[in-house]
Amino acid sequence: MYFIGIGATNEATYRRRGYLESMRTQLVDGIAGYMGADDAELILLHDGESSDPAVHRARDEAARAAAYGLGLRGRDADAA
Repeated sequence: MYFIGIGATNEATYRRRGYLESMRTQLVDGIAGYMGADDAELILLHDGESSDPAVHRARDEAARAAAYGLGLRGRDADAA
């Protein structure tokens, strides 16, 4: 089970405030664990509120890399 979301700001902010670990606890440990999904993962793509095209390109590339890491290929990876 994979949880994939877009975060509003950068990863450092999520880590510093503890949001990333809180989301991982709720989603991966809580929901997936409760359902018995042993192979669960949270992937958060950052900087969703940026207006910088370079940041959007980097986030798109991170999404593709995450999709390939999950074993998605071709059209399925482009949808991730």
